[in-house]
Amino acid sequence: MIKRQGTTKTLAYCLEEDNRQDPWRRHIDKNKLMMFLNDVEPFINRPDIQIRTEAGNFTIFCSDPVLFKSLCFKLKTWIREVWEPASDLEREHMESSDAKKVFCKELPHGIYRYKVFLRTNISSNIKTSFFNWQLHYDPKILTPKSVEKWLLHGRYYSSSPYIYVDNSANLSMVGLFLGNGILRVEEFIPRSSINTLIDQEQPCPV
Repeated sequence: MIKRQGTTKTLAYCLEEDNRQDPWRRHIDKNKLMMFLNDVEPFINRPDIQIRTEAGNFTIFCSDPVLFKSLCFKLKTWIREVWEPASDLEREHMESSDAKKVFCKELPHGIYRYKVFLRTNISSNIKTSFFNWQLHYDPKILTPKSVEKWLLHGRYYSSSPYIYVDNSANLSMVGLFLGNGILRVEEFIPRSSINTLIDQEQPCPV
C-alpha cells in the first residue's frame, strides 16, 4: 500500500473510521501500519534508496554505508534480516561495473561467471539464430533445456529465460549478438577469490 498508493493515501486509510475492509485488507492492523509508516516515511522517495515490496516483505536497498547504519538504527523495530558486503573489498567489486554482483562459494557448474537474462519479446528469427550460434560455443555458453525449447519453439516462459557464460570475452560476443535482447546480467564472484585478494594485502610475517 505504501509503495503503490503513497504515504498520504496510506495514512488516510489508517485514520479512517470505517472498518469495513476489502477481502485482501482484512488482515491489516491499521495501528501497526501507521506506526511503520511513521518510521519509514523519512526514507521514502529518496534518490539514494530503492524499495521493493513483495507479499509481506518491505525491502530497502542503499549503497551508502552511513545511510545503511541509519536505516538499521531507526527501523530496528521492524527489521527481520539485513544484508551487507562482508568487506570494503567486496563493496568495491559490487560497484565496479553495471553487472549485478552475486557472491558465492563456487561458480555455477564450476566455470560460469555470468548469468545473462533475456527479454521475452525477442523475435523468433533472432531466437532461432542465437540458438544455432550458441551451439558452437558449447560448453562456454550453457543454455538450459527449458530455454532451448523457448528459443526454438516459442514455449511460454513464466520468468526471465537465461543462459550462463564462462568469461567476459564470450559475454561481449553474446552482447553483440543479442543487443537489447539482454535484460540484465549477474556476475558471480567466489568469496575465495575475494579472500585471496585480502590475504595478499596483509603484511607477510617476518
